[in-house]
Amino acid sequence: MNSEKNNAPIRIVYLIDNLAKGGAQTALIYLVRYLSKRNYKQRIYSLNNDVHPDNRKALIECGAEVKVIGKMQLIVAIGLIRLFYDWIGWKPTIVFTMLFYSDVIGRLIAKFIQCPIIISSIRAKNIYKNELHFYFDRFTAQWADKVVFNSRQVVPFAIEHEGIKENQVVYIPNGVNTTDNYSKLNRFEKCKELGISKDTLIIGSIGRLNSQKGFFYLLQSIQIIQKQFHKYLVLIIGAGHLLEELKSLAKELNISDKVMFLGERSDIFELLSCMDVYTQPSLFEGMPNVVMEAMAVGKPVVATSVDGILELIEEGKTGWLVEPKNSKMLADKINYVLNHPELAEKVGVAGAKHIAINFSLEKMGHSYDRLFRGLIAEKL
Repeated sequence: MNSEKNNAPIRIVYLIDNLAKGGAQTALIYLVRYLSKRNYKQRIYSLNNDVHPDNRKALIECGAEVKVIGKMQLIVAIGLIRLFYDWIGWKPTIVFTMLFYSDVIGRLIAKFIQCPIIISSIRAKNIYKNELHFYFDRFTAQWADKVVFNSRQVVPFAIEHEGIKENQVVYIPNGVNTTDNYSKLNRFEKCKELGISKDTLIIGSIGRLNSQKGFFYLLQSIQIIQKQFHKYLVLIIGAGHLLEELKSLAKELNISDKVMFLGERSDIFELLSCMDVYTQPSLFEGMPNVVMEAMAVGKPVVATSVDGILELIEEGKTGWLVEPKNSKMLADKINYVLNHPELAEKVGVAGAKHIAINFSLEKMGHSYDRLFRGLIAEKL
């Protein structure tokens, strides 16, 4: 069965809750792309119908198969039966699960079909889960050979609540593209495209418009910032169910003319190039790709001191940290960065160097490849 012995491709199945735009999905695409050049045969299954066309396209371009189960098929159990027989027929060497429902369902089916290697990935401190979620986590976690964490800060919570044992823990931080020449990005061209004058100070933030990302606190901080700066603009990039509430709050705070909601975008690096400061006001995180991307571009970052962000930012050296839910502190740090452009540039350069050395895609991909091949050598 050992694929290494006969040089046959290593068959790996990834099961993920959905393929919408998000950090877990981005990390999956980067991993699939890396392994596609290293003798792996890869299939991706999305439990939910929520599949972004850009993500599907990126995975298919890597030579991977993308299969969508669908929520209704899961509810009536047809989806579970389909997974069961698909995996029996395809005979994967590794089943890799990402996010809650996929962890539980994937571990269960992989155990039933006697898949040689089962690996899960925990991407954040899952404080939103209820006791029933934790019960299923604990019940199925025993079948995982290893559980990959992208943040060391998340591990104690998972051990306490999700049934993970210390000998299952593997730490592999996210990686981002650090090889592109970002100096070629033209701030003024993108600003002109957006209708923003070149002398406008730009504060930016990117993420799903949900409560986790803390955009309400960012808007409240802007009310404080506007007392010091008059020619500024806030770019909020992302889609989500809180859009109308955030627009209403901006109106209530009398800052609607200072905030642009750009929705979901594919030109993230170009938009980052416009920003004088990037901010991440999240309440909790794993290891946010977008913070790493902002740092990779050399942008000064102000972010909340939560979870994986603490592994990216050293206060005053590679960025700045603030308490979550503290709009005043967030405003003060953003004001400080905007008032000290030379220092902001210096910290941005240091942040870019930190990301290039420690969080490259090559380093992330190599770590997963080594993990997979090590387990194969050990178990088969």
